[in-house]
Amino acid sequence: MVDGEGGSPELGGQALGLGAKVGISREPSPYSVAETVRRIIEVAEARGVTVFGVVDHAAGARSVGLDMPDSRVVMLGNPAVGTPAMLAAPDLALDLPTRLLVREASPGDPASTVVFHAPDAIAREYGLAPELRAGLEKILGIVQHAIRA
Repeated sequence: MVDGEGGSPELGGQALGLGAKVGISREPSPYSVAETVRRIIEVAEARGVTVFGVVDHAAGARSVGLDMPDSRVVMLGNPAVGTPAMLAAPDLALDLPTRLLVREASPGDPASTVVFHAPDAIAREYGLAPELRAGLEKILGIVQHAIRA
């Protein structure tokens, strides 16, 4: 499922010039946040994709005495795919490596949701040629394989 986010954010009355809408994909996972993250990492590594790290937002919240639902961001990518794309569109570096938010689906629900910028929307946003788009879209296969029951 892809939603549009839009508008041109403004700072001090000046448009930041971030361009057109960037779609957000939300994919339901039948697994917990921890299991979904584990499966994403497993599938990514099996496909030769580098996992650059995982940010545990809930752990960060706990470290300052706050509470939030389990929420982790997995950063992954393939420099052989991302580098040519960033050479063609240097500002794409803002969106790479790919970040996948894995969060609780809803309070008390053992399932999770994977949220990320839709690769096709990113490719359109930066005007990438079809051969560069194809590499970015491989992330969909990783997510879909990882959440398959």
